[in-house]
Amino acid sequence: MSNRISRRDFLKLGSLAAFSLPLTTIVGETGNYSLLESKEKYGGFTIKTLKDDAPLFEFGLNYTRFDATNAILSRVWWDDEFNEKADATETVYEKNDPGYTQVDKALSAGAAYVAMYEGTDSSIGYLGLHKGLMGLDPKVNAPGQGPSFDGRWEHDHLTSEEVTAIVKKASLFLGASMVGVTDMNEKWLYSHYYDGFSQTRAPIKVTKVEKVELPEGQVSPEDAKPLIKSELEKMDGQEVKDLLIDVLENIDPSLLPSNAPSPSFVKAVPVSKFEGQAGQLVSNLPKLALGVIAEKLGLDIEIAEVDPGESAKPRYLEDGTLAIPETMNKVIVLAFEEDYDGIESAPTHLTVAITQDGYSKMAVTGGSLAQFIRKLGYNAIPCGNNTGASVPMAIEAGLGENGRSGMLITPKYGPRVRIAKVITDMPLENDKPIKFGVEEFCKSCMKCAELCPSQAISYEDKTMESANISSNSDVLKWSSNPEKCWESWIANGSGCGICIRVCPFNKPESWLHDVTRIMIGAESGSIGSLLVNLDDAGGYGKKEPNMVFWESDNFIHIKD
Repeated sequence: MSNRISRRDFLKLGSLAAFSLPLTTIVGETGNYSLLESKEKYGGFTIKTLKDDAPLFEFGLNYTRFDATNAILSRVWWDDEFNEKADATETVYEKNDPGYTQVDKALSAGAAYVAMYEGTDSSIGYLGLHKGLMGLDPKVNAPGQGPSFDGRWEHDHLTSEEVTAIVKKASLFLGASMVGVTDMNEKWLYSHYYDGFSQTRAPIKVTKVEKVELPEGQVSPEDAKPLIKSELEKMDGQEVKDLLIDVLENIDPSLLPSNAPSPSFVKAVPVSKFEGQAGQLVSNLPKLALGVIAEKLGLDIEIAEVDPGESAKPRYLEDGTLAIPETMNKVIVLAFEEDYDGIESAPTHLTVAITQDGYSKMAVTGGSLAQFIRKLGYNAIPCGNNTGASVPMAIEAGLGENGRSGMLITPKYGPRVRIAKVITDMPLENDKPIKFGVEEFCKSCMKCAELCPSQAISYEDKTMESANISSNSDVLKWSSNPEKCWESWIANGSGCGICIRVCPFNKPESWLHDVTRIMIGAESGSIGSLLVNLDDAGGYGKKEPNMVFWESDNFIHIKD
């Protein structure tokens, strides 16, 4: 009997047809793996998915969580000795060289606009606080449209697979190129975050969830909301608007959370927006405002100062500690394709523009997905590079493998992706980690190591040793040298990206790419060497002139 299943049969499994996810075909099993194919999802590779009991990472006895204070992009804020060495690095470019023009630099600034806007820079290279679009309580002023929904989404009629499919559909709709789900592995959380702008270093902790008993006669803010909502529904739109303005004008703005609407904003909203929106208004009111509005409505209730459910929410403690409740045990990992033509110009300002564009997309999609999940009644923490190590989380979520360069190698885009995460307590089904020949190929291919200008990438086998404090030790991996990598960034004046450009997995669709897909499955060192030679002969990975990008009419967000 054939191991293949028809599209109709596949769509019957879990009733996922309505969510339009990429079709995956099961083609067989071997050892610890199931074999899958999906042209859209995996770019034509035959994928091996690991079974649940298959080991994925090997740790040493002394493994500890990495302290983000020691990351390269944190050390530029505090490590004077390192910065002196970096400052002494000579540049290798001239102003107005191809890729270094004012136009190229301006594009980089435009691409970074969202990622760097109003504290949102946690999505970029900085490993600090959750603020802006990536905040724990982002400021959202827009009033709700249509009927409001209170409490947690009721989805008992759906299987966990169907719920996960809805979240994945939302992730792709909101801008991700790839999405996977995995359990929260506490090993990958940073032990501490470091925020260069505020010079803040504090722990990241997984905390217990404890229900607080309130004194007799007091009600929690959540229990007070339905009572307030019931009274507001008896009022017309103008009365509700006037009441809300009065309440907000009599509260010290510094005592309100960042997501509280301002009086001026409420005044600007048309009266019609307050009709039938009592539930939405109440859900957005801060605790302090609830008490004032309850008093003005004449409600005989005392709202507790302490939120009895606070320990179930992600929050910053008084000492700056980022507290992640133990119930937030799932991670949604998002990958974003980067522009091929821009990466081909590495290392120039154009490459930075492509990278910054990825960071901006991370902020928009990560923040939007977190808000989607919050509106379903669950907690969500959007993360860029901060909070935890992105690459191992992405590997566990089934998005790709770790390559010699230390980056995530995906089947469809190679290393040409940026990664964001959303930590949540929403019940979701995990994806299985995958193998498609990266490790076997990287053992033979040395292109990224040979062409790295600072020789930051190792030629050796995987190791548990780290090159310096900017890389974690006691986990088996190919260990690159972040300090040397940073030297290339300084010398190029624009970051680098050469390792991405020259990687044989970073190819557009072509006959050579198709042959590579087939031959990698043979897992042979000699075949790997042959493919590297074919890759060189095909001209892939060679730096392209600046104008190739500007003359190209290919855009990753425009479908053919």
